[in-house]
Amino acid sequence: MGMITFPYVAVPLYWIFGRNRFKGYVTSRRAGDRVVDSLAPELHAFQAFPDPHAPGVPGLFSVLERLAELPFTRGNTLSLLRDGQATFDAIFSAIDAAQSYVLIQFYIIRDDALGRELKARLTAKARSGVRVYLLYDEIGSHDLDSAYLEELRQAGVHVSDFNTTLGWRNRLQLNFRNHRKIVVTDGRTAFVGGHNVGDEYLGKDPRLGHWRDTHVCCRGPAATLVQLSFAEDWYWAVRELPEFDWELRPADGGDQAVLVLPTGPADDIESCNLFFLQSIMAATASARAGSPAGSMPDFWASPATLTCRHTAWVRPQTALLFCKVWANSSVSTVCSSAKRPMASFALLRWRWPMKCHSSPAGQASILGRASWM
Repeated sequence: MGMITFPYVAVPLYWIFGRNRFKGYVTSRRAGDRVVDSLAPELHAFQAFPDPHAPGVPGLFSVLERLAELPFTRGNTLSLLRDGQATFDAIFSAIDAAQSYVLIQFYIIRDDALGRELKARLTAKARSGVRVYLLYDEIGSHDLDSAYLEELRQAGVHVSDFNTTLGWRNRLQLNFRNHRKIVVTDGRTAFVGGHNVGDEYLGKDPRLGHWRDTHVCCRGPAATLVQLSFAEDWYWAVRELPEFDWELRPADGGDQAVLVLPTGPADDIESCNLFFLQSIMAATASARAGSPAGSMPDFWASPATLTCRHTAWVRPQTALLFCKVWANSSVSTVCSSAKRPMASFALLRWRWPMKCHSSPAGQASILGRASWM
């Protein structure tokens, strides 16, 4: 909008402080590509839909797998965490139970009651011999005191900012932000969603009041793939790839097919927008979406939404996307705000009646997070 209203001011500022292509970050993605290549046999073994043309498999799934460059994996469990208290109770419990390593990545970390609780648990874990890696965005966490970070380092926590200015071309860049909110323990349990580390996400800021956002806890092969996103970002920031557990194992009682869909500036195409557009275009009855920030993505007003009989953008009171896709089936997606070009994760869940009468009703989910600001 600024480029249209004040082009003589906004355009030169964008040339100096912002870009929409990040070649260095694209190069760092090769570390993740090497991991995926090494996992190819295991991914094939855990592939939920090895034949995309099999009867009863929605055609949309193969499209989304191409966007993610990863397959749906079977053998997962998913738990929906509906507010900040449930989210951080579950995260802290998983950190306490970790035996090998803990991966933490947030856009915002505050030195308040919640932030200090996180610091206490991470320092205790590091001192017990568990490897702990913390990655944060230096703009989102601009008011985080250096003493907070130093205390973590003294305890043995590996700490790094996202390192936006890595490379001479990025020295003044302001629009290269990382909004991912990821926690992974031992490569077996992963948390993804919209909550940052701050008391306001627990509804304790009187100015903001109740904060409505959502997280998801995933266990199984998909959790192992969530750490792939962390590994790529860590490699960009530090230029080292730590030793993680990449063996894919099904979760106890895992019956969910899940697709991990991380998006960002290394993508050759607008993967996140195309993901939502494809999902909306597949809808046959209705589509509803929401964000705690209340901002509406551009694609929501695009002609693609005309494929639905009813579309609605839900304001901050809810953060769920709900689409009718096939007869007697539904899609639910956990969404939250993230600013381009860095995207994070969301949860999409489909249930559909299988077309072949001998097969039971099917179910699949997408683990990702929206980026439309």
